[in-house]
Order: sequence, then structure tokens, then C-alpha cells
Amino acid sequence: MRGFTLIELLVAMSIFSIAIISATSLFISSLKGQRNIISQQNLIENTRFVLEQMSRQIRMAQRLDSAVGACPANIFFSDSGPTIRFIDYKGNCLEYGVSANKIQMSSGGPFVDLTSDDIRVNNLYFLVDGRLPNDIKQPRVTIYINADVPSVLPGGSPDIR
Repeated sequence: MRGFTLIELLVAMSIFSIAIISATSLFISSLKGQRNIISQQNLIENTRFVLEQMSRQIRMAQRLDSAVGACPANIFFSDSGPTIRFIDYKGNCLEYGVSANKIQMSSGGPFVDLTSDDIRVNNLYFLVDGRLPNDIKQPRVTIYINADVPSVLPGGSPDIR
């Protein structure tokens, strides 16, 4: 009689099981890695968009002799802090800040979310230098941001600082 013994079958099945389990765990880890990379890309793209929009508006800020809405008269920017107010090139009072872990903007009306629901902004700070009319410095704004993606994956989530 030709055939396989019970021990040969058990050895073959265990080797096959180990190979299948290894391939499955490799596939699952690559899916987790892909999810993490996509989260990082979304975080970077979203924060880059918001920072570019803010910096473009801030570069075009102007000084007016009279107050406009919440923007005070005769200064370029509000004081350093978690929000910033300034007058844009159209004469509107713009305000940027964080609420409910999202960067928001207002141009005199209600605040509008600029970051997506997938991004959590933990901290936003504007450091303003040279904002007063008697300063001899060119106004300069430095933006500090700390954002991440809330993760359902073990091992943390991507963040930006």
C-alpha cells in the first residue's frame, strides 16, 4: 500500500499552517502600515493647506487708522496667543484660532472649520513680533501648531509639531 502515514500528514499540515499564519500576519501588518502612511499624508496635506492659507493672508495684512470689527485700530496684528486677528487686503477683519480641536477662521461672520474631521489640532499659537506702530521692526508672525490623527491602531498615531 502506498500512502502517507499519520505523522507525515501532521507534519505537512503544521508546516502549511505556519506558512499560512506567517503570510496572513505579514498581510495584516502591511495593511496597518498602509493605514498609518495614509493618515500621515492626510495630516501633512491638511496642515500644509491651512498653514499656506494663513500665511498668505497674514503676508497681505494691512494697518488701518480705524478699528474694523474685532480688529483694533492702528496695529497690524493682535497680540501673541492662541488666536490672531488682523485686517486683510480687502479691509475685512480676519481671525484664526482653534475650537473643538479644529483650526477655524472668521472674516466677521461665523467661524468656519479649516481642518478636516480626521485631524485633531492639540495646540495652535501665534507669536507676533513688531505689531505696534512705534515698532521699528517689520511685523513677523511665527505659527506653532501641534496636530495629530486620532488613531484606532495600537502603537500611536502620526503627529505634526
